[in-house]
Amino acid sequence: MNKPCQNNEDFCSCHICFLYKHNQKYRKLWGGTGDAIPGKKDVSSSKIVKEMVKRATKPCVHLGEKLELVSSCKVGCGGGTEKYRCSIFGECRKIGLDSSIQNCSRCNKYEPTPELSVDQYVEKLNSKIIFRPEDGSQWSQNQTIAVNKIIRKLRENLPEKPKWRGDKAIITTGGGKYWAGTFVQCCISRELGWDHPIQAWYLGEKEYSEKWISELKKLDVECVDAKLFQISDAKYRILNGFEVKLYAVANSRFSCPIWMDSDCYTSRNPIIAYQCQEYQKNGSIHYPDLANAESWTKWEKWGVSPDNSPPIETGQFIYDLDKCWEEVQIALKYNEMSDLTYHWDYGDKGPARVAWALTKKPRTIYRKVPEWKGPAFIHIAFDEKPLFIHRCRGKVSGDQNGFYTPQHKDGQDYHDIPGEELYQKFLAKAKSIAK
Repeated sequence: MNKPCQNNEDFCSCHICFLYKHNQKYRKLWGGTGDAIPGKKDVSSSKIVKEMVKRATKPCVHLGEKLELVSSCKVGCGGGTEKYRCSIFGECRKIGLDSSIQNCSRCNKYEPTPELSVDQYVEKLNSKIIFRPEDGSQWSQNQTIAVNKIIRKLRENLPEKPKWRGDKAIITTGGGKYWAGTFVQCCISRELGWDHPIQAWYLGEKEYSEKWISELKKLDVECVDAKLFQISDAKYRILNGFEVKLYAVANSRFSCPIWMDSDCYTSRNPIIAYQCQEYQKNGSIHYPDLANAESWTKWEKWGVSPDNSPPIETGQFIYDLDKCWEEVQIALKYNEMSDLTYHWDYGDKGPARVAWALTKKPRTIYRKVPEWKGPAFIHIAFDEKPLFIHRCRGKVSGDQNGFYTPQHKDGQDYHDIPGEELYQKFLAKAKSIAK
């Protein structure tokens, strides 16, 4: 049979021509003699595949910024084939079958980005330069050493504790499609008798909503723009959705805050949580994740020995910042380096788990494995009765959707779980406001 690609193989960069040039078996298959091509050394198919995988995962030193969010390739390139800026050819793809543009996986100008030294990683992590996902995901021991070097320096000179505005408070997140859930959560908290402060943090102008903020003010909820706060007070290297959670808690100016994601609420007054004697002694309450989350924590990459705690899910937690200030500052710093550390776990679940394992401070976790029912985690208090309902697979959609996790019918189905009557009551109110 003839070689399927009829382009001149000396110049074409398509996958077929690459195989034709580099592997004798393919030349025989496509009508060639099988003889070696002058100046070219044949390699085995397995080595070709191995080299292409390496090039797809190890960025070329000439690779620049991504030029498109969705690949424009029309010839079956598959996923991960978006165009990038190239300092040699102008544009390129990392992999794919598009012969009209240079391709890293077959390019004779490919040169892998050299590994950074520990000090170079430290310098970059202390700057505003952010690792691209494809760079941050390429773990090396130097990353671990650099991160731990930064943590050691932090522990030698911890930030001073602020002057507290008060002790008890609920801290939550708002913003964009999450406002409706925040509204439901705050309505439930007030209905159940929570008369302490509530703060809802959001990320800048793009997440601002005059309508929802006005509704929350009626519930005596203080809405805080984390971006403005960052500029004026606590500067932070990376401040996105996961990172803002602990940032808000640490900067709330309340010494004993309860954190709840916007898709979390309580089935009774959360004031009961403070009665836990373990919490009063240790200063923290964490809540477990499902058992399959254990594999997400890559302890060898963190460079920290695991403790005997289960994986945690951070939809809710309670801290006494006076008693766990060091652990919170460590977790904050891990979050600030999320362009590396989030590749070592699932978002912000890792930093808190690893921070406590590092200091070996006792923590309060009531169960190793949580109850899951319908679309939600059911988390208990110290008295073994349900307290937090983390409805992560059944969020309030309001006037928007497109959440990070898969959702079941916009959170509107009735489920036989604690606090459902109140949830449905304020869900209906949120949907009427969203119209």
